[in-house]
Amino acid sequence: MLYQITDNTYYTPSSEETDRPNLGYIRGEECSVMVDSGNSPAHVKEYLDALAENGLPVPRYVFLTHHHWDHTFGLSSVDDFMVSVAGFNTNEKLKEQQSYIWDDEHLNAYCEDNTIPLFCKPHILLEYPKLSDICIHTAMIVFKDELRIELGDETLVMRHLTSGHTDDCYYLLAEKAKVLFLGDGNSEEVVGTDWIDHKEPLEGLIKQLEDIDFDYCLTGHVPVYTKNELLEDLKERLAAVS
Repeated sequence: MLYQITDNTYYTPSSEETDRPNLGYIRGEECSVMVDSGNSPAHVKEYLDALAENGLPVPRYVFLTHHHWDHTFGLSSVDDFMVSVAGFNTNEKLKEQQSYIWDDEHLNAYCEDNTIPLFCKPHILLEYPKLSDICIHTAMIVFKDELRIELGDETLVMRHLTSGHTDDCYYLLAEKAKVLFLGDGNSEEVVGTDWIDHKEPLEGLIKQLEDIDFDYCLTGHVPVYTKNELLEDLKERLAAVS
């Protein structure tokens, strides 16, 4: 299933059962872009099948909004035909995860110390009945401050985002379409099974978003927001923690 946001931006919808996030797609005159690589090869296949069914070309690039498993564990299945792009902080965290051992014992240990939030465990086990199938790749292109890419008729800008969810969140803006791809940058911190807001990151996020020129925003697990809807939601959460 594929949904359209604007003439050149689309997404495949999230799935609560295995915590598959929305995956973005930006069609350009010169090439196209995938936003986040999904949580597994099966998720990537679902995404590519949706593009094929709608006559859209396979992306040349995949951009990662942050390191969390549901947005990056599909990267191993696209590295042969897409160029992967990530911020420096995200790539460093992916390097750390490459040392993880994927079996029941170690997953339990990672959840006990919140290296992986307990919230994620049942979703990971559903997506990966055989945990040893997990294969983590790092990005081919890594940047620190800002990255710009021209797609011919669209300009993409990627920058670090202030967020309480994790310190390696980045946003991707399609400037001409005025669509912002936020990943989970609008989400709370996950500790165990709790979702916790923090005042200072929320204030910083709101200020940063107010200064970005966009009309629509695709987040990780919620359908499309308008800019006003997103800011209203964040301000309500800020009022609750202030």
